[in-house]
Amino acid sequence: MIAKAWRATSKFLRSSGFVSVLFALIAIWSIVATSIPQGVATLPSVAAWAKAHGSLEPVVAFLGLHRAFTSVPFLACVALLALSTALCSWERTKVALVRTRVLRKATAAGSAQLAAEHDCEIACDPSMDGSAILQTASATLQHLGVHVKRRGDVLASVSSPLAVWGSPVFHWALLATIAVVALGSLWRADGLMAVAVGQTRADASASYGVINAGPLHDWSKVKRAFRVDAFETDYRSGGIDRGPVPTVSVLDGGGKVIKTQHVYPNMMLHVGSLSINAPVFGFAVTMSLEDTGGAGVGNSIQYVDFSQVTTDGTIPVAPIGIYDTSGGLRLIVAASVVLDRTNGQAIQWMPADPSSGCRPTHRRTSGSMVPTARFCWSGP
Repeated sequence: MIAKAWRATSKFLRSSGFVSVLFALIAIWSIVATSIPQGVATLPSVAAWAKAHGSLEPVVAFLGLHRAFTSVPFLACVALLALSTALCSWERTKVALVRTRVLRKATAAGSAQLAAEHDCEIACDPSMDGSAILQTASATLQHLGVHVKRRGDVLASVSSPLAVWGSPVFHWALLATIAVVALGSLWRADGLMAVAVGQTRADASASYGVINAGPLHDWSKVKRAFRVDAFETDYRSGGIDRGPVPTVSVLDGGGKVIKTQHVYPNMMLHVGSLSINAPVFGFAVTMSLEDTGGAGVGNSIQYVDFSQVTTDGTIPVAPIGIYDTSGGLRLIVAASVVLDRTNGQAIQWMPADPSSGCRPTHRRTSGSMVPTARFCWSGP
């Protein structure tokens, strides 16, 4: 009973209809994912989309479409596809083994064996001897496109045993690809890191605003840093306007430049298994904090993203905390950039007068410290 149920289940999992449905679901899921911002709920683009699509957001969040390619439905479809491919590969391998044995037997067959075991006979003119019969048969088969070889008194046309292994090898290779991608996600890490022009940031978990790392990814073995050397607002390459493009350098653990390159769509920076893209740009505001006596407290960079839902047209990526000497949080400081407007719409670019385009906001959390915030531009 169990064996019968397993055969029926295996047959269903290997069926072309079931596999076609899986491919269709994966394709549709991937297409839908391209129209929905990917990332955690706190990411500005995700939050803005959720606010603009209030009726759809509960369904999208439930299905995990904001993290479409690590969600349970997507991974379940991929797992079923891998299982189906494995079963299909094994079935095709068994067929290939049987056919290989048949081809080897046919290759080794002699005239005595063919005389004793054959599927059909062709009557020949009694006046023809064996040599004439072989010559006529060879010419006829060659005319029909069948290539034959003569071994003594036997004509043979046998396919290479390797010919039957094409389909199994393809299916096992497809399964290996799925396995490598799945296992690679255990060691893989990717995310979004904000880097100001002229700034260098270590390739460490703390440097990322959004990070997805596999459970086996070892940050202690990562010894490199990233630096943005320049930012061109209108870069042209090959006669094509590439738009705003940064120049990015990858540095080793000692600060030596490994590679420097312009980065824009379809032109990623590759160093070994590392790939760097520049999907978005925003502002980097350098904040210089002083106490009431004019003494410098410290400097910090506030990253600011464009936003469709805020009054200024921008939103801070993450507020900056100000701490006292004992480590207690005294103040939370954030900055937004007041963008220029046309026809009531914010222009997502550097304001015409950047010197007055910054608006600080701060909230005191404890004590009586009243700081003064000064801001200067570090580039778009």
